[in-house]
Amino acid sequence: MEKIKRLPKNVRKYIRKEKTRIRREFLTYKEQGKQIKEIYKNLAIEQKKEYSKDNEDKIKKRKRNISKSNNGKNEAGKSS
Repeated sequence: MEKIKRLPKNVRKYIRKEKTRIRREFLTYKEQGKQIKEIYKNLAIEQKKEYSKDNEDKIKKRKRNISKSNNGKNEAGKSS
């Protein structure tokens, strides 16, 4: 089994910043996925994660669950 080499810190930082920029700019997950793949393609790095409709649904469910749990906590905090 071959050990996976890590990218240099400056490259990882660049990728992280570009991903956040893309996620702010593009609303659809498909477009975000295309742009992020383009970054990896330009850097000649193989990307493992695939963006799909399933991922989009999971993220929406998580956001709904988080907002529901926060609403309950906020109401409890107000009454105290």
